[in-house]
Amino acid sequence: MKNTMDAVIFCNDSSTVPEPLARRGPLCFLPVGNTPLLDLVLQSLSTAGVTRAFLVLDPVTVLSSEAEEQWREAEKTSGIEIEAIPYAGGILDTATRVRSHLGEDFLLLPKLSLAGVEISRIMGIHRRERNALTYYAARGNNGELHPSHAMCLNQAVMGLSPVMGVHSAPELVERIRQTAVRVNVCAEPLDALPVQGLGDLFSANMLALRGKLPQVRLEGKKIADGVRIGTDCRIHPSARIKGPVLLGNGCIVARNASIGPHVVLGPGSIVDRGALVRDAVTQEDAYVGPGEDMEKCWIGGEFLIRMANHEVRSVTDPHGLGTAPSAESAGESSACCAPARAHRLAALAGLLISLPALVPCCIAHVLKPSKRRIRTRLFVQHPLQATAPATSNTENEEELAAVDQPFDDESEPFHEDAVYETTRKADEDISASTASASSHNPSSTPELGFYHVLAGPPGSGFMPRSLPALWDVVLGRIALVGVEPLTPEEAAMCVEPWEQVRFAAPPGLVQPRHAFSSRPIPQSQKRAMEHFYARTRTVRSDIRLLFRAVLRRILG
Repeated sequence: MKNTMDAVIFCNDSSTVPEPLARRGPLCFLPVGNTPLLDLVLQSLSTAGVTRAFLVLDPVTVLSSEAEEQWREAEKTSGIEIEAIPYAGGILDTATRVRSHLGEDFLLLPKLSLAGVEISRIMGIHRRERNALTYYAARGNNGELHPSHAMCLNQAVMGLSPVMGVHSAPELVERIRQTAVRVNVCAEPLDALPVQGLGDLFSANMLALRGKLPQVRLEGKKIADGVRIGTDCRIHPSARIKGPVLLGNGCIVARNASIGPHVVLGPGSIVDRGALVRDAVTQEDAYVGPGEDMEKCWIGGEFLIRMANHEVRSVTDPHGLGTAPSAESAGESSACCAPARAHRLAALAGLLISLPALVPCCIAHVLKPSKRRIRTRLFVQHPLQATAPATSNTENEEELAAVDQPFDDESEPFHEDAVYETTRKADEDISASTASASSHNPSSTPELGFYHVLAGPPGSGFMPRSLPALWDVVLGRIALVGVEPLTPEEAAMCVEPWEQVRFAAPPGLVQPRHAFSSRPIPQSQKRAMEHFYARTRTVRSDIRLLFRAVLRRILG
């Protein structure tokens, strides 16, 4: 019969995690091999016979909705009942708070540890010999034995005054020894890896990739030596992957990208073309921009953390990982740029040609306004507030127009059964349509300013708000090509205009069936879309997108 026991696990190590990640939740929610650390710890404890666990968190820890969802998922997969308790200033001081809920003997993990089958062995020895304390000992560099971060205790030691207020495992063991209670030290070494911060967690990912952590089982299909990928991954044939590498579900590796060795990509991550990633861990929905060189770092959503010195860089700006487009990209975007006058003449011709087609839409709008309408707004720079943060998402100093209804784009889609079949054709299309806006000046620096919403440009007031303002095309103001449908609560959380926008996508990023659907777009895809659009947008492509939207509106 398996020995059952309750466990008290201390997870209050948020001070050892850089601030951006600490705000997301405790250390135990970060992944090892794309599996949250908490799941791995609970799975090993469930195998050993633990039925209930008390997780000790910092009193100031506030769990986000995402963290609470991971909490419930971990509880469901492990079968262990989980309850959170605040840290009370000492190891046994905290355990005393739940003393009435603990059995006569309980398991204590002063630090998060990825333990093996030895946990069940120490529980059996503790109960068989009826010890007050049973722990594994490890031999340090000086040859002396010191307690590991896994021990079994009897409730009899919790009432002893010398053990109260102790914060470390070695000091706790020494205090218990001084009380002359029965202490047993297991001779076998404990196959466990204590995780006391982001550095240990990064090392755990690297060890798991090399197969040196049997407690971590890497999910995914093995496609090459040391390379495992999840479901729905899309890898360009020219991409170079050198194991050991683990790709989560839905990852995208673009043309000429290089990944590995020792890389863990979280689900939904995107590595754009020409990027180099090695010795790195990314959380889900991370985006590595074109030509970026990422080495020995942890990419957690919108933050990049260098593991050498724990330097934190913000990557919330739309150009991916805190950098503007490279000089090569800027040259590529301006190489085939037609004269601005020709662009505007083409836009004016398009405006005159499309006016007769817009009359039925105007009448239909007046008689019966549509709920699915293409609404145009302008984000205009306020000249008096030059010190406010800029919210422009292109290098253009012109106004930005946002359109509420998603538009389609001209990108070549990925196929489900073939990876990048149309790569050559897509690259030719990109090269043919690559150009800057007519008002773009690569040598100028965007001016900081505050953007607010105006009713519309001169001449567009007589038009219904459900129609695109083609006058903006003539002035070269159209920059955004659609928005993702958001709930009012989600829209209220968006600060930058580009956060609400569905941009022109790189070839294959968005499936054709999702072009006009309300499917949520991951942040990694939004950053990839914006980066691609900033490098390749032209007024000519904006006109084509507007015409296609109007035709779709007329033809239904």
